[in-house]
Amino acid sequence: MYRVRQRIAAHAKPGREGSRLRPHGRVALIAAVVFLALPSVSTRAAEHETQGNAHPTPTGSQYYKLEPFVVPVMTRETVARHLTFVVTLELADDSMRDRIRKDLPRLRHALNTSLIQMVGIQRNDGTLPPVAAVKQRMLDVTRDVTGKDTVRDLLMESVYERKLR
Repeated sequence: MYRVRQRIAAHAKPGREGSRLRPHGRVALIAAVVFLALPSVSTRAAEHETQGNAHPTPTGSQYYKLEPFVVPVMTRETVARHLTFVVTLELADDSMRDRIRKDLPRLRHALNTSLIQMVGIQRNDGTLPPVAAVKQRMLDVTRDVTGKDTVRDLLMESVYERKLR
């Protein structure tokens, strides 16, 4: 710690020789030390695999992130709000990525149509269908377009609402 203070003092601005490390500087220093002391993620994954894990650890290539879907929610007169759905597909196998890329235009069109049908018109009470129902409908549409054995699950990462009025 003494060497760190010497280095900080050496790089201090002129006229501030007696200044101490500011609180936010201490926090950054502590965070850096803790970060460097933690074992790496790959080390943890290797330890997890050696413990006799029955299920294989999913890799990053098993997921296919789609561009966000923006759906306008309409009233009788105008657009009341926008809903943004951020969705990732969990593929059944790494080799299914090419099939998804090939079917991507049809898939996006089918998912957009499905979302507009479900949430595009505002209900009288202002509520939306449950997120679980929207997710299940999107999964069913995805499997219809790409095939039943292509997508294992659909992950709804987030749903944002932007009120316009």
